[in-house]
Amino acid sequence: IEDFKALTLEEQKQHLVELLDKNQLYVNLSSLNDKDFAVSAEEKKVIDAFTKVSTAYPGSKEGSLSLYMLAMLDIERGQQAAGEKKLQEVMGGDKEAASLAKFTMAELLQGQGKTAEAEALLRGLLADPTFMVPKEQSTIQLARYLAKAKPEEARKLLEPLRTARAPISSPALEVLGTLPSAPIMGTPKK
Repeated sequence: IEDFKALTLEEQKQHLVELLDKNQLYVNLSSLNDKDFAVSAEEKKVIDAFTKVSTAYPGSKEGSLSLYMLAMLDIERGQQAAGEKKLQEVMGGDKEAASLAKFTMAELLQGQGKTAEAEALLRGLLADPTFMVPKEQSTIQLARYLAKAKPEEARKLLEPLRTARAPISSPALEVLGTLPSAPIMGTPKK
């Protein structure tokens, strides 16, 4: 974990993305022996390991992250209700893993048209950022959600990030570029 903490934010995100991408290779534990899936013995071991860790250490960082990974597998396989149930459980555990679960749940809720619920989760992450979901990431995502209905609020959220370091300013500027132009105030009469 110390090696991970020593990485830059971008390198940390890349490692997490790679982990999530690898999970697309797996299926749920209940489907491991299903004839429709060609699951290797190694893949079965990985899914079993996530399950064992999440069961043996519920609420711990390791257990919560393992359960988060299992939730992502459910969602990737179209078992959204099962994935959401696991995400809800993760949200009650370790703070770092809970932040990932809240961020993911916000994306799912937004996709379901439950914008107010998604917005509430992201505002909670803004108020209490974590190492895994920093304030800037939540800010940019919330601004994306607000862009159409509340463009001025989205702009206010993003403006302070314009001059941040490149990994933050680039996506902030990208979202700012999608917002309608700010109203031009009339010039005072002389």
